[in-house]
Amino acid sequence: MYWGDAASILLGVNGEFRGTSDRSATRVWVDQSSDPFASSKVGVWTAVGFLKGYASSLFVGAPQSGHPARFQGPYGVGIAGESGEYTLTTTGQLFMAPTSSAMCYLTQVTGDFRSTAHSIEVAVGQDPNGQESWILRTTNGVAGRARCFLFDQ
Repeated sequence: MYWGDAASILLGVNGEFRGTSDRSATRVWVDQSSDPFASSKVGVWTAVGFLKGYASSLFVGAPQSGHPARFQGPYGVGIAGESGEYTLTTTGQLFMAPTSSAMCYLTQVTGDFRSTAHSIEVAVGQDPNGQESWILRTTNGVAGRARCFLFDQ
């Protein structure tokens, strides 16, 4: 994973993804660094079988420039530690940033994936004000987090 001057994105999961949506559950996550000179990290945890997570980074301007990536989150606009992550711990949906100002992606997936009835996604739809926005959706015992990387850095 690259430093905090890049947006670190969870790309995929491979293996036995069994568990529940509680804190001790099987999970894969990206820990975004707010420090432009410290590495972001990808992590996996499972109590059963084999699990692998895939992640990558998108640079903001010139690598190692000292300019930290900026995000829109539930706490506003800023670096990762200031803006926060959108989080769903139960079945539902959460409206995130407008599609015109940010790109949103998963940063953590937790739960029990035993059939197609268990899912998590970042999708596009209209928020209650009619604006096209990113939406975090989960179903049936799945939880997760997402982050929105601002286009204007």
